[in-house]
Amino acid sequence: MEAQKPNSPQPRPAAAKANGQAQKSKVRGIKNAFLVIIACFVVAVCLFLFVFGGSSHFGKVQLVNELQQPLWETADGGTTEDATKAAVYTKDQAAELGDETLEGAPIPAYYSGSMAFAPEYVSKAAHPEDLVGTVFKGGIIVPVLQTLLLTVIALSVERAIALKSAKGTGSIAKFVGDVKKSLAKNDIDAALALCNKQKGSVAAVVSAALNRYKEMDANTILTKEQKITTLQKEVEEAMAIEMPSLQQNLPIVATLTTLGTLVGLLGTVIGMIKSFQALSASGAPDSTELSTGISEALINTAFGIATGAFAVISYNFYTNKIDNLTYAIDEIGFTIVQSFAATH
Repeated sequence: MEAQKPNSPQPRPAAAKANGQAQKSKVRGIKNAFLVIIACFVVAVCLFLFVFGGSSHFGKVQLVNELQQPLWETADGGTTEDATKAAVYTKDQAAELGDETLEGAPIPAYYSGSMAFAPEYVSKAAHPEDLVGTVFKGGIIVPVLQTLLLTVIALSVERAIALKSAKGTGSIAKFVGDVKKSLAKNDIDAALALCNKQKGSVAAVVSAALNRYKEMDANTILTKEQKITTLQKEVEEAMAIEMPSLQQNLPIVATLTTLGTLVGLLGTVIGMIKSFQALSASGAPDSTELSTGISEALINTAFGIATGAFAVISYNFYTNKIDNLTYAIDEIGFTIVQSFAATH
């Protein structure tokens, strides 16, 4: 038989590859983050239009017709221009509103619906009565910022689920300690049984290395140095397969750290421009336009800071978890190589 060249590891048999757990990462996770962004955008737009823009969060504005005549509510829920045909406040309704003089008075037809679709005279007259309505006044940049914030939250939850599956069923520290004890006894089968029980990324890498360990143990052709090199490459190959799955979607979270802040800053600038336009208007400044511009600036600033802060916390938290998994893989991989070198 022709002698093999030095440092030329023997190709892994097909059967061994089929049994190896690290040939394909089993870490669960969302592969296409673009779909998550689209879904978050749809949710953000719906929230902006129908929740934050709901008329219940704004002061009541009576509807008028084309001639600017007030409209009144009828008994069947419609509207009428004739106050004599309108429904009237009952005694209980007047008491609920705290004004007994309203009893018998016609009920005005107030606008009910999203402020995004309200007539211009309604949107100008309606003022936010709570924080939710104030958020709507943040303008068109708000749903964009909400999309970014929801994307960070969704991807953070997705990474939590993915890293939980990567961790396996038990404590990583205990798993590493048990595998080391099995290796110290040169009991490879026991170590493989621990991997099958633990599952996850660390167990997958260790299992692939241990299967290669058994192959090298039975190999009578390669030198000891070649076998050690083969083991090291097996650990590196298995780890290279697992790492992309562990880090998936984290670059997007890192990007949103900066993007959220910049979009918030853009909304702030737009809001301040509107405020200065109101101040520069001829005559007395339009207080409504001025307050709207300031609200838009502050709301966008708040959303931008919240998005950036949450993205930073999420990115660093999950990066630290991935580092812990990587350290465990490095530690146990080194132990496997050292164990082989000491016993052969």
